[in-house]
Amino acid sequence: MAQRITSLLGSVWEPISKSVTKPNSLFAFLGAAVALKFAYKTLKWGYINFLRRNDMSKYKKKDAWAIVTGSTEGIGKAFAEELGKLGFNLFLVSRSREKLQNQQSQLEAAHHVRCQFYACDATKLDDVPFTKISDRLAGLEVTVLVNNVGIVHDIPTPLTEITPDLIADMIHVNTLFPVKLTQAVVPHLKKNKASCIINVSSFTAIAPSPYYSVYAATKAFNITFSRCTALELKEFGIDVLAAVPAQVVSQLNKVEPSLMIPAASTFAKSALNKVGLRQSTAYWFHAMPELLMAVMPESTLEDVSLNFYKTIREHELANQEEPVQQSKEKTERKKSS
Repeated sequence: MAQRITSLLGSVWEPISKSVTKPNSLFAFLGAAVALKFAYKTLKWGYINFLRRNDMSKYKKKDAWAIVTGSTEGIGKAFAEELGKLGFNLFLVSRSREKLQNQQSQLEAAHHVRCQFYACDATKLDDVPFTKISDRLAGLEVTVLVNNVGIVHDIPTPLTEITPDLIADMIHVNTLFPVKLTQAVVPHLKKNKASCIINVSSFTAIAPSPYYSVYAATKAFNITFSRCTALELKEFGIDVLAAVPAQVVSQLNKVEPSLMIPAASTFAKSALNKVGLRQSTAYWFHAMPELLMAVMPESTLEDVSLNFYKTIREHELANQEEPVQQSKEKTERKKSS
């Protein structure tokens, strides 16, 4: 059998080896290889974004619970809503007790599921009793953990202009908090035949992102953390997904949903559909730039990214200065009258 396989491989390789010794044939071979690789990536992209389906039933027990952090706003709120629609009971983690109480009432009334919550400030890690949270989960059949909570500065900002406190907060909230919470929750997930973890990263983690240096680095950490824990936890039936969104409608950007910038609910649905994969931009339109990045020269990608973020920064700074200028003009008019 081994001789037959060796002979077969030799018959395939012989014409290739002869052709690549000629310069023109070598370039043609390399071009074909690149084209095949791109075709494969395109077909895989199409399957993942349009054909693949996951209704989360694998993780849905009769009394299954899902934990969602940063649950009262944006993507976290959308995850809680979508999981509630699917019938998961919800354990909500966020900072504002008042918002959590309101969200608890809304979700229980809308989806007839049970809700619990834990209010804590992720920027103050020493004050977060992760063992107490773990104790609260005792007796609950936790099958889903969504590590969504995160913070970032309002506009693209040079490293030298980010305050030390904000740098510390981004590192604590975006990296250490999900690590410590995952560490506390994994023993509960292991009790089930099938469970999953979704770590919400960012597109800034996979593309050059000047003016978001610290934030992008923390989100790249989320991807690496997801990849490593996915391998560790595979034997326990725990799937780990790093969800990598680009811009999504939020209270920060205050834009209308569009093809390029989806509503948080659209992204959350897409991300839940991708559970079982290791990493995904989740929303199909956000996956298009990732596909193009695979064939774009790195220097070109870096130039495009630098100009893109510079333009956004200039635009945002101009918007901040405009109200100040209008206020000055109004004051001057009052004085002159």
